[in-house]
Amino acid sequence: MNIRRIPVPARLLLPVGVLAAIGGLLALDHQGERRDTDRGAPALLGFMGAADAPQAYAPGRLLVKVRDVALLPELAADGQAKGRSAALTLTGLASLDALVGKAGLAGIKRPYDVDPGAKRATAAGVDRWLRFDFDGTPDLPALAEALAALPEVEAVSLDWRAWPAEAATDPLLADNWGHENTVQLPAFNWVVTHAHTGPGVGTKGFDADLPQAWQLPKGFGSDDVIIAIIDSGVDLDHPDLRLVEGYDFGDGDTNPDDDSAEAGHGTHCAGIAAALANGSGAVGVAPGCAVMPLKVADSDGIMWFSAVQAALYHAADKGVAVASLSFGAPLKTDAATEAALRYAYEAGVVLVAATGNANRSEISYPACSPYVIAVGAASPGGDRKRSSSAAGDVGSGTSTDPNGVTCDGERWWGSSYGTPVQDAADAVDLLGPTILPTCDIAGAGGSQSGDVEPFFSGTSCATPYVAGVVALVCSTKSGLSPAQVREALVVGARDITSVESGPGWDRYAGYGLVNAVGAILGEAPVLPDDGPGSPDLEPEAAPAAVPAAVAVLEQNQPNPFNPVTRIAFTLPQGGPARLAVYSLRGERVAVLADGELAAGPHEVTWDATGHPSGIYVYRLQAGATDLTRKMTLVK
Repeated sequence: MNIRRIPVPARLLLPVGVLAAIGGLLALDHQGERRDTDRGAPALLGFMGAADAPQAYAPGRLLVKVRDVALLPELAADGQAKGRSAALTLTGLASLDALVGKAGLAGIKRPYDVDPGAKRATAAGVDRWLRFDFDGTPDLPALAEALAALPEVEAVSLDWRAWPAEAATDPLLADNWGHENTVQLPAFNWVVTHAHTGPGVGTKGFDADLPQAWQLPKGFGSDDVIIAIIDSGVDLDHPDLRLVEGYDFGDGDTNPDDDSAEAGHGTHCAGIAAALANGSGAVGVAPGCAVMPLKVADSDGIMWFSAVQAALYHAADKGVAVASLSFGAPLKTDAATEAALRYAYEAGVVLVAATGNANRSEISYPACSPYVIAVGAASPGGDRKRSSSAAGDVGSGTSTDPNGVTCDGERWWGSSYGTPVQDAADAVDLLGPTILPTCDIAGAGGSQSGDVEPFFSGTSCATPYVAGVVALVCSTKSGLSPAQVREALVVGARDITSVESGPGWDRYAGYGLVNAVGAILGEAPVLPDDGPGSPDLEPEAAPAAVPAAVAVLEQNQPNPFNPVTRIAFTLPQGGPARLAVYSLRGERVAVLADGELAAGPHEVTWDATGHPSGIYVYRLQAGATDLTRKMTLVK
C-alpha cells in the first residue's frame, strides 16, 4: 500500500530554519496580496488582518507541553476546562516560573476543550498543553528555546499564523469543469477585460467524473458523513449548505458565522465541498453530506494556529469524517499543531491541506505533515496549475515557471510542489480542480453581489474538492482508516502526463487528479487501448443535434441500468464497424457488434449479468468514426 510512514513525533520545538523562513511568510502562502493596477491581476485575497504588516506568530503567547501534569498541583484541579486561568500565574515549577515570570507572564490557560475522561485525550497528553499569555512583547522565539531546554518541558510552540492558499465565484453545474470538463472554463483575459472572458479552454474529460459518481449507490453522499471546514467560518444562513453545529475558536464563542473582517473564504470552501444539489447556485462534490463550520479566524480575520489546534481536537471528538485545511504557513513542523493533527488522524479524521500558491518546490505546513494528504491544484488543460514564466506577471513571492502559464490564463500564481521523494511527508499526494463556481456569502457581504462566486481559485479551492471526494468514499465504505482512504484516492486518481510530469507519481502532480469514481470503485480511470495508433477515448458528451450524414452514438437506455441496457447508433454509410464495452481500467469486457454493418440506424443490447457495478465506456469505431459514451451499472 502507498502509505507514508508515520514517524514518532520528535522533540523538535522550533524547527531548523523556521525563524529564517518567517521573513518569507508572505512569499510562500500569501502571495495574493499583490494588486497589479496596471494589468489588473486579481489578488488571491485571504486573512490579511486589520492592520499593516502581518506578524508570523501571535506576539503575546506560547503553547507549552509539560512532561507530567502531576507536576502542576494548581492546574490539576482545573481539570480540562477550556480557557480557565489558573488561580496563580505560576506553575510551581521553579525554573519554568522564573523564565516566564521574567518575560511578563499574565496568565495560564488550558487551550483545548476535550473530554477529560477520554482515554485518547489522556494518552495523547492533551491535558499537558498549557497556554502562557504575556504582557508586553517579549522575545518569544528566544523564550521558547529556553523553555524547551528545561527537563520538565516536553514541547513548546509559538502560536503561528495561518494563511489561506486561496482565491474566488459560480452558480451552475455546467460551469464546473472539475465535475465534468467540456472545455467550458473561460480563459482569463490578461490584456483587455482582466477577467475570465476568453474562449473556453481545457482538455475534454480531464475531470473527477462527478456525474458518474453521483449515479453510484450512495449518490450524493450520506448526511451523517460530516466535512469539517476549518477556516474563516461559514455563512450560517446560506440556502445552498447543509450545516451541523460548529464552533468559533477564533473568538471563543458558539457562533461560527463567516463574519470577520476577512469574510468569505470559508463559505467558498464549504460550497466547493458540499453545496446542495437543489436546483440553484453551485453544486458541491458531496451535496448529500453535511458541513461542520469550525471558525478559526478572529474578528480581524486573522487565523492563529492555536485556534486551528483547538478545532482539530473538536473535530476528532465530534466524529467528523474529513477536515479541510485551506491554509498554510512556511514551517516544516510545529509541536502543538503536530500533536493535534496526530490526535485527529488517530481518531479517524482524514486530513487534507493545501500545498500553497507560490509555484515553489516546497509545500506549506500543515500539508507537509505526515498525517495530512497534501493537495495541489490542477488546471483544466490536464496539468498542474502553473504561473507565468515572466517575472512581471507573477504575484509577490511567487516563482516564475519555465514551462509558462497553463491554459486557464491566471498568470500570477501556481500550485506549489514538493520533494521528489514519493510518499514523503513533504511530497504532493494529489491535485484537485481549481477556478470553480461555489457559494458566496449571501447578499453583498462576500466576494460578489449575490450568493455565488464563479471563479474561486487557488489550492484553497482544490483542497475542499478533495475533501468532498473523501466524503463520498466514506459514505460508500464506512469504517475506513485515514490510511485506507488515502490509498483509495491514490489508486483511483487520474494519472497526469504533461510537459513536466511523466507517467505515474511525480513531484509536480503527485498521483494525479482526484477522481471520484476511481476512488469509490478502487480503480483508476484509464483509456482503452486497442493497439498502436488507437485514438484516445473521449468521455461522455451531451447529446447534440447532428447532420444525417454523420455517425451518431446515442446514450444507452436505461441509464443507470441493471443488468440489461439498450444502445442505439446510426452509421452514415455501410462498412466494417465495431461497438465494444470497456471498464475504466481500459479492459475490453464485451463486443456488441463487429463486422460489416449497413448504413442507417442500429440497436443492440448488453446483458451485464456477471459484471460488477461501476462505470463502463462503450465505443463505436467505423471508418473515420470513433465515438464513446459512459454508462453506469448499478446492482
